[in-house]
Amino acid sequence: EEEEEEEEEEESEEENAAGEVMILQDEDHSTFNVFTAGAKARVDELAKKLHRHLRWQSDKGLPRTSFPNGITKLSKLQGNERSGVLLMLLIIMVMEHWALWRLRGKLKKLKSLSSNEDGYLEQAMGEEKSSNVIKSLALLLSFEQHMRLERVSLTKLRQVERFMPQFLDQVLRTFPRKEGTKNNLIKNHLPLHYAEDVRRHGSARNSDSGIGEWVHKTSAKQPGRRTNKTASTFETRTAENYVESKTIERGWKDHHACVGTKNDVGEPILSNRVLTVRESDVIDKRNTIRQSLAWKDSHLGFQELVDFVRQSIIPNLPNVSEFELHGKLSLFDEHYAANPSFGSTRLSKQDWGMVEMKVGRKAVEYPCQFLIFFEIKSPPVGPIRVNGSEIVDEGMYAIVHSSQYPLKDSGIPPYAVEGTEHNWEGTLAHADQRLIHRICKSHLDPQGKWVPATQECPATMMVVPIEAIVGPCIAMPDILCENQANEFLCLVSVLDWASKFEEVATEENSRR
Repeated sequence: EEEEEEEEEEESEEENAAGEVMILQDEDHSTFNVFTAGAKARVDELAKKLHRHLRWQSDKGLPRTSFPNGITKLSKLQGNERSGVLLMLLIIMVMEHWALWRLRGKLKKLKSLSSNEDGYLEQAMGEEKSSNVIKSLALLLSFEQHMRLERVSLTKLRQVERFMPQFLDQVLRTFPRKEGTKNNLIKNHLPLHYAEDVRRHGSARNSDSGIGEWVHKTSAKQPGRRTNKTASTFETRTAENYVESKTIERGWKDHHACVGTKNDVGEPILSNRVLTVRESDVIDKRNTIRQSLAWKDSHLGFQELVDFVRQSIIPNLPNVSEFELHGKLSLFDEHYAANPSFGSTRLSKQDWGMVEMKVGRKAVEYPCQFLIFFEIKSPPVGPIRVNGSEIVDEGMYAIVHSSQYPLKDSGIPPYAVEGTEHNWEGTLAHADQRLIHRICKSHLDPQGKWVPATQECPATMMVVPIEAIVGPCIAMPDILCENQANEFLCLVSVLDWASKFEEVATEENSRR
């Protein structure tokens, strides 16, 4: 018996060395019930505040995050909305983490917070539980995107396969199911076969049932509603209605291709011409003269933008009539909105995007907020220099606020160092996740140095050509800080979430 036990121990050591048996490094020992009444009330309160900031974003792949009625009543949510709930909860937890950090820096002795105070969730859960919740939520979101990949690297897949037991252990320990069979569910076991299924059948998209569930609405339900519901002819009439609608759709597409109304892919298109700027006033698209425009819920008033254009750009143009302001841009099949674009809620839209800028000899991508777009149809009299940026030729441009630093995973996340809030060795908003970064807009000081913008020294405007925009960006103000006009949480592009899961898997495997 002793020899058998020794052999079993040797086999288990070999399995650990091969990475086939996972051991959770940091177990969650807390016993706090996450979803108490106070925590639910706090989550719903923040979800309602964040709803309008996440309603419009330039990234098409972003799950639905607009929940004006909160996110704790899961019975009224559809299955495709669950990803947005997880993302919203992740954002809320990161914001609460920073809110509690600020309180600890201000107060010598931190009191017990109530459910309506900033930082309550982090304090009530404790640092250990909160960190595990943030890590688990980020892993769930990134793993979902990994399953949506059309192409999967076999090298990365091996790392994901080794990491899968640890990933499931992390999630199930953080969110234990206490009813019925608890976590002994088939859905909690199937991810262990994920890598094997991909090797046999290819990408998980090949076996995705969501496409069929979505298509039956247009191929069966909608055509069926347009029949008289007679049993003997229902199937035939439904099929005829479907074929008729597809014929009209195809004909319309062919018509556009024939008359040449389609634009080439990648051709920048400015739309929503909002104002024509003149020397002493502005004219809107209805030819109405307006002296001042007030736009609510915007971080920078539109009249300030108009004054900036008058003072910095128009004096250097040969013909003012060939200058136009726009509120929308279409570029590489992506759409961006700037002030004063707005919808039925009358809330101004100022999307973010990744803009390529030269730093020395290198081209670096910076998150930028679009304030307004404009087009110059004739070359300027001379170079137009605006806070370090320059316009030398006609073309399409954007006035932006830029982040002081690009998104960086390396280094320590920007926690307090020597009494300051940012050390800028990295921009991760929390060390246990890779999806959310914390950024600050930049301000040009009198010495010509770019520094983080504050309430006293707001962000400085820059001008960038449309060609420098390389892709969308998701950002929202940190609504729990005093400097929310300048401090933002920035999400990594949804297309990169899958690679973040592979990065975590590789790092965790290398630690064992």
